[in-house]
Amino acid sequence: MQIGLKSIVFVLFVTLQGQPQETKPNFSGTWSYQVDRFSRRNEIDRIQQEGSTFKISETFGRADVILTQTYYTDGRESATQAGPNSAVRTAHWDGSLLTLGIKRINNGVVITERVQLALSDDGKVMTKTIHSSELEGMPDTKIEFKKLSDGVRGIGIGDSESTVRHEWGEPKAVEVDGDRTIFVYPREGEKDMIVIFVNGKMTDLTRRNKRQ
Repeated sequence: MQIGLKSIVFVLFVTLQGQPQETKPNFSGTWSYQVDRFSRRNEIDRIQQEGSTFKISETFGRADVILTQTYYTDGRESATQAGPNSAVRTAHWDGSLLTLGIKRINNGVVITERVQLALSDDGKVMTKTIHSSELEGMPDTKIEFKKLSDGVRGIGIGDSESTVRHEWGEPKAVEVDGDRTIFVYPREGEKDMIVIFVNGKMTDLTRRNKRQ
């Protein structure tokens, strides 16, 4: 019995359609790690991942100094130029791992860097594995980030309790003082962050000593 070419193609098409598509992890959110356990400096990464666009904003120490980098996972390059210095960024998926590539030219010196991102099964830990040509022969650097929240915008006066929860995550404690609701967010090695609400709207953000 002869089977037509069209029938074979149809069977292959139906078979492929029935196979589950691999879902890529989504790294969107705000992430933090302690730069130095003897200091109070943290690196905060805010990641926005949508379609083939991946943006990561890194904050070191000072909240007003933010480095934002854009990558594309569809084969496009992202290039920047600042005087004689330039950078070209690429990205691609290796299964569930996202690999970011950076090629910098600083005053004629070429520096390459590869950063591989992995997400834990529960979505609460992001691991960065960094390989740099400046440290050739040295072991790759591996850093674990803890997820602070799903949001990346930050918080401000007038925000609702649900918005603050989205941006900063669940508070460690919730206190009620008269008409005020207080969210408590501990900071390792620092005073607690206190978010104050009146009638469901944020009215103040301050710090206080940790309570025993």
